[in-house]
Amino acid sequence: MLAERRADRRAERSALAAKRIEQRDRSRTVMIDAAVILAAGAFVMVVKSDLFGSLVSFVALLACGIATWAAVFVVDMAMRRSYDSASLESSGLIPTGDPSHLTAGDGVRLPALSAWLAGTVAGLLFTSSPLFTGPLAVGVFAQSSLGYLLGFAVSAIVYAVLGRGVLRQRELAQPVGATGHEEAVNVA
Repeated sequence: MLAERRADRRAERSALAAKRIEQRDRSRTVMIDAAVILAAGAFVMVVKSDLFGSLVSFVALLACGIATWAAVFVVDMAMRRSYDSASLESSGLIPTGDPSHLTAGDGVRLPALSAWLAGTVAGLLFTSSPLFTGPLAVGVFAQSSLGYLLGFAVSAIVYAVLGRGVLRQRELAQPVGATGHEEAVNVA
């Protein structure tokens, strides 16, 4: 009994020491963040006069990646008949209690990543902004946002082709007699 109390006290002291170290690390991180933000603010105020234009250009470039990311989601939802928690957990789309699902082998779906990268590269090739102009952004592509639409289409087509095999494998691996509609939410 006495030994258990001592062990509990040691564990409590260890937890408190770890918490103090974590707080010290957190405060150090906050100080570094504050220094970076102050330096960036000073740079914008003193050196760079057109922050708004640069910010708009940066966000315009981000839009290309976001459009292709949305294409992967739209095609994935169109290809699935339902989203039940078991299939989402097994595919790595929702977190499980085990953090090992985030490793490259289990947590990254290569067809989705490949489609996103292909669409983003295709979109950026045809996108024109003050920060970056793609080599194929000439003519109608230089004056419009058609690069985003093209990237969306490329990403959707690549994922429809590559993702079909993943869904087929998942259907074949489903146990006989299981419908996959327990706790299912109908998408179609």
